[in-house]
Amino acid sequence: MNTRRKKWSAIVLTCQNKASAHAFNRELELCQKKGLIDKTTLLLALEDPKARVGSGGATLNALLVVTEHLSAQAGFLTVESKVLQDADILIMHMVS
Repeated sequence: MNTRRKKWSAIVLTCQNKASAHAFNRELELCQKKGLIDKTTLLLALEDPKARVGSGGATLNALLVVTEHLSAQAGFLTVESKVLQDADILIMHMVS
């Protein structure tokens, strides 16, 4: 049995409200604690910036937020697009 898993730089879930984002974030953290997600993977569950923003707007917001986090992790004081060059980012849109 092959137990190799993809090592993501970040896993980002977009959610329609704060309650969902909080619940999904807890689930992601639990999976990480169980070893199902690499311990170095950045986990984010984000509330959509506006109601009915759509998947395009949610995706752009997710990319901005994850780039901010990865830039900070890399020691940059501003958002640096170069952190995305070698990053493997999984973005999933959660609907209720």
